[in-house]
Amino acid sequence: MKRISLSCYENVNFYMQMKKENSITILRVLCAIQVFLVHFFAGHHLREYMWLFDVAVPSFILVSAYLYGLRTVETKFNFEFLKRRWIALSCVFYPYIIIKYIILIFKLPDNIFFLFKSFVFDIFYLNVFAINGGEWFMQTILYCYISLFICKKFKILDRIFKNKCYTLLMFLLVIACGFIYRGFNLIYIYAYLLVYYNAKYIQIVGKKYSLAILPILVSLYVLDSLRYMDDFHYGIYLNYMHRCFMGILFVLLVSQLFAKIKENKIVDYFGLISFEFFLAQSFFAYDYPLYICLPCTLFLAIIFHYVGIKNKLFLQNVTKNI
Repeated sequence: MKRISLSCYENVNFYMQMKKENSITILRVLCAIQVFLVHFFAGHHLREYMWLFDVAVPSFILVSAYLYGLRTVETKFNFEFLKRRWIALSCVFYPYIIIKYIILIFKLPDNIFFLFKSFVFDIFYLNVFAINGGEWFMQTILYCYISLFICKKFKILDRIFKNKCYTLLMFLLVIACGFIYRGFNLIYIYAYLLVYYNAKYIQIVGKKYSLAILPILVSLYVLDSLRYMDDFHYGIYLNYMHRCFMGILFVLLVSQLFAKIKENKIVDYFGLISFEFFLAQSFFAYDYPLYICLPCTLFLAIIFHYVGIKNKLFLQNVTKNI
């Protein structure tokens, strides 16, 4: 194991950030449960209450930007970084889509060619073009990693994203793009980069105004409950940004509430399989009652986790010379 050399000051900061990860573990668990409930509500005549969990996916995406931005020991955003991120996603995602398409072949035996095209899209993380494009999360998070990799090549972006005037200008530009293109990837990438470059500032503001986080988040929830995106088409695009702001506040709220929580092995394990749970729930949450879909999701998530460990070693060996 390579020894990391840190100054005394850096050691203290690094230790504090490591302690913070207990609260992030809880955040991941909460987000995974919320994603499960989104699909459970959708399949059990509770769609009008799905907005209660709109914060889940943005939080899942933005928490990695927050953690990368807080790291004292700077991550090297080189090609190796992209490869590690791709392996971390693919070692679980590929087994998931194999199961998904085996099931779809039995359900849609007359659409083999269409399923094959969809499978290829999924393999290359073009999930919005695939059947049941609910895996758009995978495409979006990979795009965020790629964007971060590219942006770190240009030092000027560090100053631009940390400048209030430029940040406001970029925000207005992203919002204006919605009149031409209403896809969500642009907003999530912008929010991801904004959180990464300003993570330490966001953390300071979160600590200083911690009492204001909850009422602001509740206000955003109330606005979200009005479902204004159903009233005008551009509202769909605005709601993506709305959810990203909710996600940032939710990350701060959970990290502050559970900042001093002690390590718990059960919670740690659920945090460890939260990504697998995120994927596994799509097979059960929509169609089955809670007493069936919840244990089945948990069981499949555990299987995905152990299969993912084996696949990760395999993919690392296959790509070690790339």
